[in-house]
Amino acid sequence: LPTVQEAPKAGRHDEKPGPAWRTVGGTVKDIQGNAYTVEDFEGNQVKLYVGQGTKHLKQKKVGDTVRAEITRGGFANSIQ
Repeated sequence: LPTVQEAPKAGRHDEKPGPAWRTVGGTVKDIQGNAYTVEDFEGNQVKLYVGQGTKHLKQKKVGDTVRAEITRGGFANSIQ
C-alpha cells in the first residue's frame, strides 16, 4: 500500500532528501547546526535543513546568497 506523507507538524522537518517542493533563493541570515535561515528576495524568512543527503559545493556562511531546492518538510536536496 502506498503511504501518504502528511504535512510536517510544527517543529518537525524532513531529515533526508525527498521530492522537490520548491526552490528558495536568498541570503543566509542565520546558521544553527544544520538549520539555515534564508531570507528570500521578498523579505520572507525560510528555515531549511541540510544533512548528509544535501548536495552542496562548499560550506555556506551568513551573508552568502544561496539557491536551494527543498522538500515540503524543509530539507535542502541541494544548496548552491
